[in-house]
Amino acid sequence: MKKVLVLLIAFAIVGGIALFANDGIVENSNTLNVTGYILSPEKLAELDVNQSLTAPIDLVGNSDVQITGNGVLIGNWVVSTYAHDGGEGYKVTYTYGDLESVSTPQSLAYKIVIHTDATGNSGVDKATGESTEFVAGEGETTATRYVRVKLTEDPSGYDPATDFTSTITLNLTTNN
Repeated sequence: MKKVLVLLIAFAIVGGIALFANDGIVENSNTLNVTGYILSPEKLAELDVNQSLTAPIDLVGNSDVQITGNGVLIGNWVVSTYAHDGGEGYKVTYTYGDLESVSTPQSLAYKIVIHTDATGNSGVDKATGESTEFVAGEGETTATRYVRVKLTEDPSGYDPATDFTSTITLNLTTNN
């Protein structure tokens, strides 16, 4: 029994010395990830479209969507350009049709209004097929525009329907 006790004490001393022999240095490691990209000449710009409004708009009760309103903010787009010397022209073209009801044979005309800020002040009306043009700066730059919609006719005489929909397609091209 004495031999076992002496061996346990010896192992404890040797283990303690080994444990504390690293002068308090805790050995640990971790990593950082490095990511990057090399652009091809075809990918010097990209368009990102963000839908901010997903709920249906009350086409009669919402004053902002009416003909005299400021428009209802439905989203924005951001164009990011890369590796430019500056001066490259781009345009975003809008394509859309009337608000169509699936349940009733009726449609409502509307227009989009493009703003440089989210407040809704001083926007520019854009009909389907029209574009917003801008020039990229030097290096990496972004251009952001906010998209609002407003009716071009009074909806009060229409039959009730809860399924008016329309799609706005945005297309980015160079403006050469």
